[in-house]
Amino acid sequence: MDIAAKCENAGVMNQESLSRDRASVTFRKTLPRFAGYFISWIAYLVITLWLVFELREMVVVVSMMLSLNPWQVHAIDNFVVFFLGLGWLSGTIAIEGYFRNGIARGQLWRRIGKTFLTVLIVVAADLGVKLALP
Repeated sequence: MDIAAKCENAGVMNQESLSRDRASVTFRKTLPRFAGYFISWIAYLVITLWLVFELREMVVVVSMMLSLNPWQVHAIDNFVVFFLGLGWLSGTIAIEGYFRNGIARGQLWRRIGKTFLTVLIVVAADLGVKLALP
């Protein structure tokens, strides 16, 4: 081999080494983001599912306070469960995409904060209404 070929091979090997180093640095940077995304999404699922059950209970209690007959309360309960469940499912799918796109745009933590602030406001409103009900 002549000297030019050796230099060319060394340059290729050096570029491969640099690309592996970049990949490992990128992996180390994105791993905490993906872990935060996954943990936040699971926490969102749990909190909002609990909130769905709380809202269902509140609607049933309000229906009973309005002196509706048992058939009407049962019908309202079924209607509310269907739409709250559908809303929960579509919300979880939307939030998963929202968080995942936040990783790519570097806005994951801001999006997590906004999402959980909104959920916290809804939970506070639910608990406030429960305290106001007799």
